[in-house]
Amino acid sequence: DSIKVLDLGSFGKKDLCPEEDSGPELIAGILENLPNLSTFKTYSFTGHALLTLSHRNNHSSTKLTYLHDTGTTIDVLKAIVKLCPLLENVQFNCPEPEVIKQFCNFKRLNCLKLTKGKL
Repeated sequence: DSIKVLDLGSFGKKDLCPEEDSGPELIAGILENLPNLSTFKTYSFTGHALLTLSHRNNHSSTKLTYLHDTGTTIDVLKAIVKLCPLLENVQFNCPEPEVIKQFCNFKRLNCLKLTKGKL
C-alpha cells in the first residue's frame, strides 16, 4: 500500500516477459493491488492496462498522476480519463487522430508529451 512510484517494463514493449503475451493484464493486476500508486514509469502501454482494468471493474479508480501510453485508441483514452481523475502528466506515443481532440477531457493535466501525433 505504501508504493507510490513504480518503474517497471521496457519502453515500447507491451509484454513484461518475452515469452508471455499478457502485459496489460499483468499491469492491470498491479494497478488493482497498489491503491496509492501515483506514477507508473517506463511501461509504455499503461492506458491499455487501464482499459483492461475498466473491463474487469467498471467502478475502479486510481491515484495515478503520471502515465505513458502508446497507440492510444479512443476507448483507451476514455478508460484513462475515467480511471485517472488526478492525472497531471501524460505521454502519448502514436495516438489515433481522434484521441488528440479529446485531451480537453483531462481536468488537471498540466504536462503533455505527444510524439507522432496526427490531427
